[in-house]
Amino acid sequence: MSSNSHSIAVRGWIAIVATFVSIAFSMALDAREGFSEPYRPPDRTLAARISLVSSWMLPAGLLLGPAALVRAKKGALFEGRKKGGRLLPLCCGICGLALFVTQWMRWGPYTGEDFTMSQGWPFGAAWILMWWCFVFVRIGPDSGDSGYPKLR
Repeated sequence: MSSNSHSIAVRGWIAIVATFVSIAFSMALDAREGFSEPYRPPDRTLAARISLVSSWMLPAGLLLGPAALVRAKKGALFEGRKKGGRLLPLCCGICGLALFVTQWMRWGPYTGEDFTMSQGWPFGAAWILMWWCFVFVRIGPDSGDSGYPKLR
């Protein structure tokens, strides 16, 4: 296994662990707030909103963590590539962060109503994009001169 494949595997495991930590954090917030239905807490506090946002990390981590492990296991398929692997993941990460921030800023005052699916899916998409960047961006110098500037 090359160092790049090993790095992707490690970051994939970090994504999986962070997913379960976010679920535990979300459950702790729900228990602290006393929500009777943890998957649809009422929009009354900042903790309820943080719980909703962190619970949407589950699909992102469970999608990208195993994808990274498969990518690392089948690393021979990708070893011939000498350049690339930075621009697309970085763009995804920037777009994910922008989506995350804009969705958070668009929230208005607390409504007291239960959250709906349409309020959470943009955060799920943002988590997927941000985790994709973290897991799949190539870290370190390229071997050989690719002719492109190196992003560090």
